[in-house]
Amino acid sequence: MRKRINGIINLKMDDFPLLLLEPCPFCGGDAEIENTHTPCYTVVCSVCGAEKDDTQSYKKDTLTEHLQSAKRAIAGWNVRY
Repeated sequence: MRKRINGIINLKMDDFPLLLLEPCPFCGGDAEIENTHTPCYTVVCSVCGAEKDDTQSYKKDTLTEHLQSAKRAIAGWNVRY
């Protein structure tokens, strides 16, 4: 599940099989999860570029922090008002 590239944790959507990304609420495009090689993840629409990130700060660069950040970003993206 954990992938390290040059000592950096790198997670992909395959690591979250039970977490589905809803289509973009603005254009209906497919969404992708991205990160900056820190425990800060962003969900981005591949069509219009809309995004939702995890705005909570993190304390350590650990797998747990990566997973929690990715889950918060996905949960925020999937919210529909």
